[in-house]
Amino acid sequence: MEIEEIADRIIATFAEKGQTLDRDEVIGRLSRFIHEFGIPPNEAERSAMNDFAKRFDLESEFASISAAPSEQAEKVITPLASGVAHDIIHIEGTVMRLFDPRSPTVAQSGVLRDASAEMTFTIWADAKMPKVEAGSSYRFTDVEISEFNEKLSFKVSGRSTITPIEPTIPISTQEHGEAGPSVGDGSQKSDISRVADCTPEEWVSLEGIILKLFEPRSPSIAQSGIFADVSGEMGFTIWARANAPKVEEGSFYRFSNVVIDEYNNRLSFKVHSGSSLLPLEGNDTPALPRTSIGDATSGLVSIEGKIISIANPQSQSLAQVGVIADESGGIRFSLFQGDNITPLEDNNWYKIEYASVSEYKGSLSLRLSSYTKITKIEEDRALVPAITPIHELRQGVFSIRGKVIQEWEPNHERLLQSGLLGDETGTIRFTIWKDDNMGRLESDMVYKIFYTNVSIFNDQFSITLNGSTYLPEEGATISVPSQETMVEGVLVNVIQGSGLIKRCPVEGCGKALSRQNLCFEHDIQSTWEYDLRIRAWLDDGMETWEITLPAEVVTKLTGISITSAKETAENNPLGPDAVLYEITDMLQGRYFECTGMLIDKRLFASECHVRSYDPQKQAELLNRCDVNE
Repeated sequence: MEIEEIADRIIATFAEKGQTLDRDEVIGRLSRFIHEFGIPPNEAERSAMNDFAKRFDLESEFASISAAPSEQAEKVITPLASGVAHDIIHIEGTVMRLFDPRSPTVAQSGVLRDASAEMTFTIWADAKMPKVEAGSSYRFTDVEISEFNEKLSFKVSGRSTITPIEPTIPISTQEHGEAGPSVGDGSQKSDISRVADCTPEEWVSLEGIILKLFEPRSPSIAQSGIFADVSGEMGFTIWARANAPKVEEGSFYRFSNVVIDEYNNRLSFKVHSGSSLLPLEGNDTPALPRTSIGDATSGLVSIEGKIISIANPQSQSLAQVGVIADESGGIRFSLFQGDNITPLEDNNWYKIEYASVSEYKGSLSLRLSSYTKITKIEEDRALVPAITPIHELRQGVFSIRGKVIQEWEPNHERLLQSGLLGDETGTIRFTIWKDDNMGRLESDMVYKIFYTNVSIFNDQFSITLNGSTYLPEEGATISVPSQETMVEGVLVNVIQGSGLIKRCPVEGCGKALSRQNLCFEHDIQSTWEYDLRIRAWLDDGMETWEITLPAEVVTKLTGISITSAKETAENNPLGPDAVLYEITDMLQGRYFECTGMLIDKRLFASECHVRSYDPQKQAELLNRCDVNE
């Protein structure tokens, strides 16, 4: 209540002078003075009155506020956090860093910190002020707060004064935070921030490694690249005017007093003239404790693992790719050409230090570079992979146990097999590409699949078994929960490959043959087995699904059996097409309700019913409509 009374008194006083003050602003300012910074109410009132008087150039009319304005200015110091644009205030703080002047009109610029906040400042050249030094404390009087791009700063003009404060205000005792970054030559180690914890516009110190250097895009840039510590990676830019020593790829550095920038939702840090950098060697190099592969995140890591598989690189820039694993999980690794790394040997254990983990589209990978220390472990350790339930899978390399509950026909000549695996927690799509070392999975068989790659396909997780090991469990069984879904809509199009089809007679195959009786896996077939199916598009006006109806569902809907379809094909000049046309005429354009397993917008139906017109339901829907719409 006292604050509101003071505010009303201040507002009334300025109203008499023809000036209108915002009551919320006055109350807010008084609250910060009294509650946040412990200024007595009467002192807070005088300070607020002085500030508003200066805003409206009414200092002479409010001389009674203080018998000695110059003395009052020394007593009433405004915290930086309470600064408001266009105010003229008095402040005290420590100069944290200085920047190179951007213009001849600027004598000095930098950052000042007090107990409440940090703020940039500019000392105009025509103010003819004494030089300030980084690390020293000063009292600035009659400085004006300005705003640009929603950021506040203060300007030192000819009416201002700058007075050194002795002793220097200890930064470590300021309420703003712990001891700030050291300034100068960087010889003192400051509080080190983690890349993962950085936020835009923050001034920090970082320790880590230079992963990559890029060609500068502009003469104003001395160097730019990618920096990493144990928590992640970040881009960096060293401005040419910073006159900083050159950094090298694969070397460790401490960067002090760098500013975090944000562009396109990505963070980077900038090295200015007020920053410093120091090479780190020997015991100064950041220690990397061993990380379990399953717990690895973006950044530098030290791991121990066994090479599970080696694959052929898909790019000429890669020297080797594969999977390394320990009991907690696996991760894909890569070696690049030109890094002079001896290729790793399959089935051997290695200790790998200072490798970088990066994330791309949600999947982690391990890069071994010229700075990575690789030590072969002669001991042949036991490796018992951890099995991950299907519903806990994410992108990466995992081991699972599941049953083959569905097999799909291949839609690509390089595809060996695809289908659906399930366990007690869920299902996942699997794919096996043709490879001399890869074999097919048997339907309804339970398998343990070690170190398979999990990726995202059509917004759903799927696994690729190439490069992994899978072992059948004879006699084992898994109860997979029902995954049936109901969809409904108009059957808008019957797709080619529907009707009476021929299947490959090779045991365990059963793939649909082409018109030339070709099986993508077993070549041209002289004999075959007939089947009946429908593949079509179902549309409800909002979504579209590809549905597959097996022979028993087709027969229930159309009355056409495999036997009658064969007779039609043999006695009609159009052959099997006659069956397709008959089915299309009967079903296309009708409304269906189908139930089955939905995978990647594809429904494998176990039941399908024609939906008839229901006038009562239509009336209910019309009654729900707003008559005004």
